Amino acid sequence: MKVVSQPYTFYDGQVLDPEDLNRVWRYKQEALADAAGRRYIESVFPLSFVEDCSTGYTESTASQVRTFSFTAPADLYVTRAFLNGVFSAINAEIKITIVKNSTGTTPAGCTDPWLNVDASAAVNEEVRDLNPARFKLESGERYDILLDSSAAFTVTRLDVHFHVLSDRFAFGAEPKFTPSLATEALNGTLAAQNLNDSTYGTQVGNLVELNYEPVCFVMHNQSINSTVASTRKFPVPQIGTTRGKASVYGANLYLHMNGSPPSQDYILELVSNGGSVLDSVTLSLTSPAVTGYVAASGWNVSLEDASSDAASDTSKDRFIQLRTVSGSGTVGKAFITLWIK
Repeated sequence: MKVVSQPYTFYDGQVLDPEDLNRVWRYKQEALADAAGRRYIESVFPLSFVEDCSTGYTESTASQVRTFSFTAPADLYVTRAFLNGVFSAINAEIKITIVKNSTGTTPAGCTDPWLNVDASAAVNEEVRDLNPARFKLESGERYDILLDSSAAFTVTRLDVHFHVLSDRFAFGAEPKFTPSLATEALNGTLAAQNLNDSTYGTQVGNLVELNYEPVCFVMHNQSINSTVASTRKFPVPQIGTTRGKASVYGANLYLHMNGSPPSQDYILELVSNGGSVLDSVTLSLTSPAVTGYVAASGWNVSLEDASSDAASDTSKDRFIQLRTVSGSGTVGKAFITLWIK
C-alpha cells in the first residue's frame, strides 16, 4: 500500500479546505491500523512419539527418550492441541503432560494431563484427543513434554500437534496514529502538520518483525562423531522474498545419549549448501551425564532467496547438522527446534 510522504504544500494566500488536508492523514491512519492488525502468526508444533516407522515408544523406553524439550524464544500462546495415534497395548491411562522444566509445574491454564488416552481405549484402532486449553509459554522458559503411563503400553503411531500463537508486538499495545485534524474553527498550521508527519513516522517504525515459528527435527539411535553424516543433517529451504522475510533466530538442542558416553562436546551447526558454518551452538556433556540441553538465541541467518518468480534452487538451501567436536557415541534421541523469525 503506497502512502504519500508529503501531503501538504502551502502557498502565500492560498486557502486549503481542511478536508483535503485531513483526508491524507485519515488514509495514513487507516494504512497503519491495517498493517498493525496483521500482528499474529499461528503455527504448528509437530511431535511424533516413535523411534522410526516401525518402532514406537513403550513404557520401557527411557523417560528421556519419551521427552521433548524446547525453549520459548518470546511470549507465545498455545491455542489448542491434538492427539492422533494407534496403540498395540494399553493397560492404563496414557498421559501426555507439559511442564516448566525449572519448576516441574504445569503452565497456568493448561490441564494435567494435557492430552490422554483412556485405559479402556481399543488397541490397534485409531485414538484421538483434543484439548482447546489456551495457555502462555513464557519467554526464555524451557518446557518439557512427556509421554507416560502407570502400566505397560506400546505405540504403533502417535502424533501430537499443538498450535502456538506469536505476536509481533509481544501481546502489548500495537502502533497507533491519531493525527491532529484541521477544522473550519481550528485551521491546520504548518507546525501541526509537521508534528503529524513526525508522529506517523515514529509509529511506522514500531512495526517490528518479531513473530516466531518453530521448525522441528528429531533423530534416534544414530552413531555420532566429528564428521558430517547425511543421517544427522537436515535441509532448511530458503524462501522467496516475494513470500516474505525469514531468518533463523536461534535453536534448541535436547540430547540423550545411549550407554555411558565420555565427557565430550556436541555441536549443532547451521551451514550453507557448501558447508560453511553460519552459526552454531555447543552442548557439553560431562560424564556420567547422558542427557543435556542447550538453547541458543540471537542468531540472524537469512532464509531469503533473492530470486523471484523462479524455480526453487536447492544450491541456496541451508542445513542443520549435529556432530561431536571430537570422539564418538550413540544418540538415543536428539530433538532440535529451529526458531524462524
